[in-house]
Amino acid sequence: MATLRNLKIKTSTCKRIVKELRSYEKEVEKEAAKTADMKEKGADPYDLKQQVMTSPSDSQSILLLPFFFPLSRRSY
Repeated sequence: MATLRNLKIKTSTCKRIVKELRSYEKEVEKEAAKTADMKEKGADPYDLKQQVMTSPSDSQSILLLPFFFPLSRRSY
């Protein structure tokens, strides 16, 4: 019984990590597209800098991706 319970816990953990990884990847893509769109439209350089520097989701997501990626590929 304990083995089945542990397996369920580890499976749920893996599913959650993969879901978070996909969410971070989408967030990074969305922020990159927004920044590229601003550059294309010729936005003010100050606004571009603020978009890149103050976007916590973009910088945090990029930092977390290498951490989550190996975990999602690990087999137990």
